[in-house]
Amino acid sequence: MKNDNTYLFDRSLSYRERGILATMLAMPPGWRYELEELVGLSATGRGDVIMAVKRLKAAGYVRTEGGHTSWASTPVLKGKVAA
Repeated sequence: MKNDNTYLFDRSLSYRERGILATMLAMPPGWRYELEELVGLSATGRGDVIMAVKRLKAAGYVRTEGGHTSWASTPVLKGKVAA
């Protein structure tokens, strides 16, 4: 799947959320993110990353698996897992 960049223009997302999603989509196909890995890639705090991923999930851009403090996520574009 070609990297669709329409999410960059989704005005319902903050620049932080768009940046996190762009980072996730820049990785190789099938890459899964752990919470602490995303926090380590960001200059923002853990709480900000958690909130951004929750908003991306609510907007349909990310699927998460796991529990309250430990989860993995997969970026999704237009209802399909990004590849």
